[in-house]
Amino acid sequence: RGPGLYLFVDGEGEVLYVGKATNIRARVRSYFGTGDSRRKVGSLLKLMQSIHYISTPDVLSAEVLELRLIARLRPRYNHAFTRATKYCYVRLTCGEVWPRLMVTKSLKSGSDDIFLGPISSRSMARDFVDAIESVVPLRRCTVRMGKNYRAPVDAPVCSAAQLGLAQCPCSGTAEPSSYAKAVESVMRVLSGNADEVLEKLNAKMLAHSRAQRFEEAGVVLARVEALETILRRVQSVRELVEAGELSIDSGQVSHSVERGLLVGTDVDGASFNFVAPQIDLDFSELLSAPKPSDVSYPISADLIDEILCIARHQNAA
Repeated sequence: RGPGLYLFVDGEGEVLYVGKATNIRARVRSYFGTGDSRRKVGSLLKLMQSIHYISTPDVLSAEVLELRLIARLRPRYNHAFTRATKYCYVRLTCGEVWPRLMVTKSLKSGSDDIFLGPISSRSMARDFVDAIESVVPLRRCTVRMGKNYRAPVDAPVCSAAQLGLAQCPCSGTAEPSSYAKAVESVMRVLSGNADEVLEKLNAKMLAHSRAQRFEEAGVVLARVEALETILRRVQSVRELVEAGELSIDSGQVSHSVERGLLVGTDVDGASFNFVAPQIDLDFSELLSAPKPSDVSYPISADLIDEILCIARHQNAA
């Protein structure tokens, strides 16, 4: 009747689904009632041959262990494991003579580029970039321009540059010192200081509202919200990681956290050890903590869910 994980397993010993619950018994019973009409539940129950449990001392333990099991087993009925594939990053290409912003899924090791993220969806990352580009005139083009780049004599100026929203080095019209200031402004945002950009966005939104262009004001508002949400989440993660070693205590349960990862749990002062289900799997390995030394910036997509989970519980404690 307590918190923990439940595993639906087929006749071949394959884990089909991993779930967490504050009350395992009640949650599992709900699958066999009339309240859950989801199509996937019906097919899951047809394949399922046995149900196994892993009891935990509290919900935080259950949430973290669920994340680890799903990530490592990738059960076919868990869509949560696909979340990591949706994460992406905002990238400032500092390795280029004329840096630009872009959205990417991959981290480029050994690069001078600056990455922000991971961000939960490409659309949210795109809103973040749009928010910056709407008030900071970076280039929008994707032309590769090395140190020896020379713009063609007849190169057209892009429409965004004609409107004063961007600079256009690919046409030879951008001025290096002005562009460098724009890049510095973007770097401040990516480091967490977005005051200048937010001030410009809010002024823009106010101007649209006063002109009764409410749809345009709504677009700016969405961009402001995306920028603030992403920076707030990144800051929360950074504070937790940089705190190093700390504990999250709730009643008789004490969690040891290192660089944002759960590395140990004590109950009444004694180390908690879960009882592994009778399945032919190495649960000590499957449920083990990632190495805190693997946590570096930008955070990799396969670690961010656990760190966000810990941050959420820390803030609620």
